[in-house]
Amino acid sequence: MMKLLTCTAVVLVLVAVAVFGHGATAAPSFRGAKPQDLHRYEDAKDKFTCFDGSASIPVTAINDDFCDCADGSDEPGTSACSNGQFYCANKLHTPLLLRSTRVNDGVCDCCDGTDEYNGLILCENTCEEAGRAAREEAERMRRVQREGFAQKQTLIQQGQQAKQEKAARKAQLEQEVEEVARKVDDLEQKKMDVETPEREAKEKFDATWKETVAAQANRAKRWLFDLLDINKDAVITLEEAKQHPEFDEDKDGAVSEEELMSVFDDDDDSALSDEEAQVTFEFFTESIYPDIKSRFSEREGAVKEHTDADKPPYDEDIQALISAAEEARQAFTAAENQRLDLQRELETIEKHLGFDVGHHSEFFPLLEECFDIVDREYRYKLCMFDRVTQEPKNGGRSTSLGSWQGWETEAGQPNYSQATFAHGEKCWNGPERSTQVMFVCGTETKVVEVGEPNRCEYMMRVETPAACAAPTSEGEEGRQHDEL
Repeated sequence: MMKLLTCTAVVLVLVAVAVFGHGATAAPSFRGAKPQDLHRYEDAKDKFTCFDGSASIPVTAINDDFCDCADGSDEPGTSACSNGQFYCANKLHTPLLLRSTRVNDGVCDCCDGTDEYNGLILCENTCEEAGRAAREEAERMRRVQREGFAQKQTLIQQGQQAKQEKAARKAQLEQEVEEVARKVDDLEQKKMDVETPEREAKEKFDATWKETVAAQANRAKRWLFDLLDINKDAVITLEEAKQHPEFDEDKDGAVSEEELMSVFDDDDDSALSDEEAQVTFEFFTESIYPDIKSRFSEREGAVKEHTDADKPPYDEDIQALISAAEEARQAFTAAENQRLDLQRELETIEKHLGFDVGHHSEFFPLLEECFDIVDREYRYKLCMFDRVTQEPKNGGRSTSLGSWQGWETEAGQPNYSQATFAHGEKCWNGPERSTQVMFVCGTETKVVEVGEPNRCEYMMRVETPAACAAPTSEGEEGRQHDEL
């Protein structure tokens, strides 16, 4: 028993030496202090002055788990001060600054485990593995940035050349549109000049034919009236009509009064007026003839009306006028179509040249290019400077998720890493659909992610060389650190 007590005492002494060092006064712990601030703790002799000068405290009060300084500088290694910061050295990985409230909270935040030292949880040191993974990812990102930035230079060259070509084409089109417009005006006048005699000649010919048709119709009406007017007293009676088998609708060999009533009872009142019983030529042509003329068309000697098929062709003089007018119309139409095509091309180029396509025209080659991505249900398509759409993967109606509105701005300057597409198809009982598109560095242009973080508000992430910045040195990256 005595031997066991002796060993225990030795262990306690060793622990005390390790913690407090040699001497009567305990050396303070500077756990959690940032390297650049460490000298401020080490240079303090008996008193430590808070960084903000708000107080001076004994050095032994540093990291005593009680917050004495308003700025929290006396407790870099504990959670006593809510506004303090804890420094993780994270050797073999990236240093990290934590809010002091995360010290000894039972969660391993530092990869070296130094934020959890009270024994509540045992944190493994994962810095070597994390550092290796981070370095591999950093190297991958550097490679992507190098390759992407090199490709961006190609995009810039292509974009600037394309803009120059379009600007030159715009100037050429403006001149061509003006020239063709004058040509159209001339051809329109020529067309009008030859269409006038054509129209007058055709109208005269058609009027003559119309008179011929009318005269033939009158002859046909007169022939049929005279045929029915057996006694030639200029009036048709039912008795006379009965003599004509064409009125025997039921083909029983006799013309009944009922069969005649269906023809002569013009007002369908089941009774014949004097006018209906004693049919004059005028009443016959207006009320009877149109309904019965086809019944007598096969009668021998029948006089038939002219049809459109009987109309003779235009004579040679009129045909010559028609040919000249048709040639003028075709020439005018061809010139007008040419003018419209040139005008549409000009408007498209003006629209393209009006887009903000980046600091150095790096986004210009993406004009009119479309990129899509497919998830479990939908195919999403981004057409640069135009629209975003969504359609069922297996086919169906396309839905607009917004049209191009422009780049987001920061301090009044365009942010070429984020664009807005708005005023898409309206959601059911909701707002119009819209899409925010984020552009990140990549070695090729492609949509890599799409989502709907809020109802009818979509997010799309696009990798493209156009978004690649100039590569930074490895040293610069090494000096950067995260802060939680």
